[in-house]
Amino acid sequence: MVGGMVGRLLVSALVLSAASPLRANSISFATGPQLLSGWAENASAEFEINNTTHSITVCLLNLEFDPANVNQAIGSLRFTLTGAGTPTPDAAPIGISDTRLDISNNGTPSNVSPETTTVWQTAASAQLTGWQVQLCTVCAGGGSDGLIIGGPNALSGGKYASADATLKGGSTAQWIIGSGLVYSGNANANKLGGKDTSPTFTIQFQPTVSLTNVTITNVIFGFGEDPNYGWNFIEAPVETPEPDTIVLYSAGIGFMIVAMVLRRSHRR
Repeated sequence: MVGGMVGRLLVSALVLSAASPLRANSISFATGPQLLSGWAENASAEFEINNTTHSITVCLLNLEFDPANVNQAIGSLRFTLTGAGTPTPDAAPIGISDTRLDISNNGTPSNVSPETTTVWQTAASAQLTGWQVQLCTVCAGGGSDGLIIGGPNALSGGKYASADATLKGGSTAQWIIGSGLVYSGNANANKLGGKDTSPTFTIQFQPTVSLTNVTITNVIFGFGEDPNYGWNFIEAPVETPEPDTIVLYSAGIGFMIVAMVLRRSHRR
């Protein structure tokens, strides 16, 4: 009886282990809610690594809803890439999918329009360990177009009720919405219904760059419009747990159970 149970446990543990590769293709980093010099910030980035196309697709979200100031908008993302040799990316990201908008003087989203091109740019520079890859609209020289903001205030009828003059009054679809939420039209015509609210940028590398064993660390979210990637930044050096990690953890628990059962069977 014990032998049969051990066999079943061992098979289960091996299946769990085999179900997951040691390195996930999807890696997520998040700041969590934070105060940065008095401004509330909350950002996340998910990296999809594809060695077949030699590319990394980044989904960049701003989870701080009803922002008050441009200092809460994401203007840059930097990260360290190791294990890829000299990963010089193409200057312009591809595979763009996002939604532009302005905020009117009464806080209502206006000039809402999807886009498949972007002012965001990429570059890479050598670091002590690996290479730092930059994805930014606020790059070394600063910038004020295409920063990513969070969603409006649902309790205020879909308006940006807290927005100040640094966010309101535009007429050129200045911002990109990055709430990651699904909206439907309401009485205030928020115009976000059915729009893409999860901005994605694909960083394309040369065919000689292998991304099979790359490691992404030191992810830095930059906020605001100032030069050198924004007025301030938050570094998220540790990735958030991924489903693959959870499966590996479960496999480890499975092997521990098998070991415990084997010890008990030997004692008898």
